[in-house]
Amino acid sequence: MTLSGRAAIEPPFRVRREDTGVVAVLVVEGEVDLVTAPALQLELESIAPGCDVVVDLCETPFLDSNGLSVLLAATRARDGRVHIACVPGGPVRRLLEVAQGASEILKPYESRRDALAALEAYRR
Repeated sequence: MTLSGRAAIEPPFRVRREDTGVVAVLVVEGEVDLVTAPALQLELESIAPGCDVVVDLCETPFLDSNGLSVLLAATRARDGRVHIACVPGGPVRRLLEVAQGASEILKPYESRRDALAALEAYRR
């Protein structure tokens, strides 16, 4: 028996909204790569302009350059009002640290709660 089609071998991927007050929160589950980055981009583009955004990558075991590009573009388009939550020391955090300047632009936080608190302080 031969496996055919990418769905048979790819891990599940899902982006869901869990907005908190006036902040749009996107929770990403699964790997963000060449195949899944466009879905994340569509979700980010669906958020009203001027809205603060937290992208929770705590359930994301892998992020490649395609996903990184989507996050950087969204952050630039929203004048830095996108904050990233990711596991400290995890693979996503390590990528942000080694990609020159990415951690300064994307503002990674250790948890969704920390990212939300930073956005609240930013709005004051």
